[in-house]
Amino acid sequence: MTGPLDTTIAIPPPEPPPPPRRPRVAAPAVEPAWNLPAGLADLAVSGGALLAEADAQVECVVEGLLEPTDVCLFSGEEKTALKTWQLLELAVARILGGQWLGRQVKCGKPGRVLFISTETSRRNIGRRLKAICRGLGVDPRRVAEHLVVVDQPITILPREFLDRARRKSTVANAVASIKLHDKERREALDRNVEAIADGEAKRLGRNLDALEAILDSPKGTWSLVCIDTVRQTLEGDENSSADASRYTQGCRELGRALACPVVASHHTSKGGTAGDARSSRGSVELTAGPDALCTVGTSGEYPTVHSRLRNLESPGPVGYRLAVDPNGGAKLEILPPCGKANAVADDDVLAVLRTHADTGLSVTKIRTLVSAAKGGKPGAKANPKVIEGKLTALEAKGLISRCHIQQRNGETFDGWRIGTGGGVVEAKPIQRTLAEAMEDPDDV
Repeated sequence: MTGPLDTTIAIPPPEPPPPPRRPRVAAPAVEPAWNLPAGLADLAVSGGALLAEADAQVECVVEGLLEPTDVCLFSGEEKTALKTWQLLELAVARILGGQWLGRQVKCGKPGRVLFISTETSRRNIGRRLKAICRGLGVDPRRVAEHLVVVDQPITILPREFLDRARRKSTVANAVASIKLHDKERREALDRNVEAIADGEAKRLGRNLDALEAILDSPKGTWSLVCIDTVRQTLEGDENSSADASRYTQGCRELGRALACPVVASHHTSKGGTAGDARSSRGSVELTAGPDALCTVGTSGEYPTVHSRLRNLESPGPVGYRLAVDPNGGAKLEILPPCGKANAVADDDVLAVLRTHADTGLSVTKIRTLVSAAKGGKPGAKANPKVIEGKLTALEAKGLISRCHIQQRNGETFDGWRIGTGGGVVEAKPIQRTLAEAMEDPDDV
């Protein structure tokens, strides 16, 4: 007998969930091969070559101050800053190895120093050179054979500026030749087109054939170029941004073409001070372009040079004085800095105002008294921007206040006084006190 049928339905076990999918990691993209465009190949650097440039060892020409191919602007007041003496001492140190501004200078032999002297004759350069060598106790012939002196101005321009003038002249004369119907005149113009173009380029400055000869010198020919002064080697207006920019570009091209530093002396503006890089005369382009700015302050007993560097840490100020011994030897002695009218602290301004607590002082008088307190010459003034900045900061702290100084005729002018009183003060006691401070009985 057959048993009952099993009508149960077997339910299969649930399938296990699929394993989680791993995120697919995209294969690193393969950068397509790339090369510098042909027009950039001679001008640009990239990739490993750029990093190699960064890792390359650079040995300073002047320790902590000048690297190879640097452009340096050495500015100071005429006569008193001794700029030509400083450039000559640098030239001697570069030839022999020695010290400049208290820093070690690497010997540049067998390269020579090119000294472009536009204001001092070769005879006087030679006399000063012999005096410096006597001061060092060396035979001047050891230096003279590695020093090349040019006592005529050489205009400093970028080569491209000259080439552009030649191309422009060539094109203009080619067009003019086409328009000429006279065969002989046309042939004469065609024969002389290069000479005419060269003449057009040379009209842009003085002794430009000498400039191009210098630029074409093989690397290693020169170890240093000294230019004394900027004004005599700059074509155009030193206050013109375009002319000044073209000059600094020419100096940079000179340094890179010759693989040596270029140091140019310049004059400071009448209102400038040593700590202000803008104190050099002329357009800001003259101070924006160089790698090193060495500005000489002469407000103290002796000159002091202040340096600002683009690529290195700026060193502290250095004082110096020309010492002449009985034998005619000359040497620039390194001394502590002095007359730093630019290095003004809040306390310097407060001290002046406290001394005149019962009066007010104009900004000009404050500048004069601060400079005198810092060891400046009689009549010298501290940097106006520095003083105005200190006054604004002290006012914000509530230590000083603005006031009105009333003159004898009833007119008033702006001034400052200690404390928060402000108000109006009489001019007469201020002037008398200042006259006593400056020992000038006529200043009443």
